[in-house]
This record gives sequence, structure tokens and C-alpha cells, in this order.
Amino acid sequence: MGGEEDAATEHEQELMDEIENAMPDTISHVRCGVHTLQLAIQDGLKHPLAAGMIGKIRNLAVELRTPKIAEKMKKAGLRMAVLDQETR
Repeated sequence: MGGEEDAATEHEQELMDEIENAMPDTISHVRCGVHTLQLAIQDGLKHPLAAGMIGKIRNLAVELRTPKIAEKMKKAGLRMAVLDQETR
């Protein structure tokens, strides 16, 4: 059994060496595109104009969720306003 594991490990190492040799030397690091986009958006949201606009939108969402307005929206067939969440 130990011989099979050693052969598998050796085979994996050969594959890794082959992949490393096939990659050009000019590429040293590839960033995740989604993470880069997320960081760019977070930086943009720190801008005073964006922060002010987001504050106004949050206040509007809170107001739209009051029972009186929420009932009118429900009767009109509209969806409930979504409040800000850390995971969204």
C-alpha cells in the first residue's frame, strides 16, 4: 500500500513540475478578478459623494418599510424595500 501512495505522490509532483515549467516566467502572480473588483468598489464607496448618496438611499429604504407605506406598496403589487445587510 505504501508503494502505491509513493507512486501517486511522485506522479502528482511530476504533474506540478510540468505545470510550473509550462508557465511563462513573466507571470509571477495572478490576482482574483472578483476580489480586485470588490476592493475597487469598496474604495469607490468611501468617496464623499457616494457615501452621501448611499445614506439617502438607506433612509429611503427605511421609510418605505414603515407599516403605512409598506401596506400601500403591497396593495400596488410592489415588493418590499430591502434594508442594508453586511452580507449583500
